[in-house]
Amino acid sequence: MKKNCFRKINMLCTAAVMIGSLSGCGGPSEDPLVEAIEPTYIIADAETIEVQRGNIKPIYDSRLELLNYDKKSYRYSQAQYTELVQNYKLEVDKVNVKVGQRVNPGDIMVTFHSEVLDKEIEDNQEKITEAGLEIEHLQRLRNIDPETDYSEDIAKLNRDINACKMHISDIQSSYDKMNLVATDSGTVSFVNSIVTNGYVVPDKDLINVVSDDGYYVVDESDIYDFKPGQTFTAETGTSTCEVEVAEPPEGAMSGKVYFKPKAAEGQLLDKTLYLKFELPELNDVVYVNKYAVVDKDGTYFVYILGDQGLFSVEEVKIGESVENDIIIKEGLEGGEIVQVF
Repeated sequence: MKKNCFRKINMLCTAAVMIGSLSGCGGPSEDPLVEAIEPTYIIADAETIEVQRGNIKPIYDSRLELLNYDKKSYRYSQAQYTELVQNYKLEVDKVNVKVGQRVNPGDIMVTFHSEVLDKEIEDNQEKITEAGLEIEHLQRLRNIDPETDYSEDIAKLNRDINACKMHISDIQSSYDKMNLVATDSGTVSFVNSIVTNGYVVPDKDLINVVSDDGYYVVDESDIYDFKPGQTFTAETGTSTCEVEVAEPPEGAMSGKVYFKPKAAEGQLLDKTLYLKFELPELNDVVYVNKYAVVDKDGTYFVYILGDQGLFSVEEVKIGESVENDIIIKEGLEGGEIVQVF
């Protein structure tokens, strides 16, 4: 819409030059008897609307953005999946989290088991048991026959036991590498049904965790002064959420209002909330449809219809928006007929 307005401004300026060229011989500086001509324009088939004056209720309408929102996706690459499945016959053991649950670094979200690794652990535990029984047997023999030295045999068996324990520890480390472990604090936002059904697909998100600073922020407003402790109902698009104006935290950004969501612990928060509410009624104000106001690099104009179907350009100062209307602080009095773009 604005692009079209700018195009029309350029077209109208060209018309102004043509009108000026046809208005007489020279400008006011050349003939003091000739009055300066106000720029007026003829616009064919222009849509117009009347500027209103009266009472109106402004509406605060803005988006609250969750501060430092981040999403961490947990998945296995094709290379990792191939190694785990081919080498270890990886299978899902248990999913320990659900959507909305809070997790911290180190929390195990999904555990896996492997028949290959389980068999290795079982074999090594059997070797430890057998070696322990053999040591007990040699110790009994030493008690019966103190002259016979069994120390070297016992030492070897102890070395075998330690080696088996180290192997089991290595296998446990392999399990730790296979498990999906949270690396950041946050709230679980997604659990793939694939993994809950006991399967893993490479390069697919299995678990997603979102984190944030716990604050929603919005720019300070010149139409409403937010105070700490005030509560509002914000919308998520599908539901509502209560938010409270908070004291700015340490290191807060200037020019921002901070909101704390009044959500239950672990409740998943949307990245964006929409805050909209009525402001106190304004009496005897001038307002017009917002599509009658042209924005040119932060300066605002309207095209006023005058006598003989001619339009003139008038700069205005705007105020609050009220749905499709915008308040005019300066430049119009009400009752004018203006063009709608």
